[in-house]
Amino acid sequence: PASLVGLGVFIYGLVTLDQNSIANEVCGEEAKNITMCPLCEKCTTWPLHQICGYTTISYLFDHPGTVFYAIFMSFWAVTFLEYWKRKNASLAHHWDCMGFQEEDERPRPQFA
Repeated sequence: PASLVGLGVFIYGLVTLDQNSIANEVCGEEAKNITMCPLCEKCTTWPLHQICGYTTISYLFDHPGTVFYAIFMSFWAVTFLEYWKRKNASLAHHWDCMGFQEEDERPRPQFA
């Protein structure tokens, strides 16, 4: 179920890609005339539209649906872990190994 929700959130990102206002501004005609400051002392200036592809792709992994997915995954992880502990205890009781303690093996000098 968690993978299907993740796939749904990713598809939601693909469907709403054209509604990304930041990417629309960066990739628009007006951004081609905007020159950004250098990123370092030795670097030169760069046009804003140069990061159009990166801005568009970053929306797929950072949109409002990812907040929902993060909250869903936190609840899913807790639920899965509690179910796993319950299943583990049930199998241990069914197989009659509730009191099983793994003993530490004493170190053997011939293998040290």
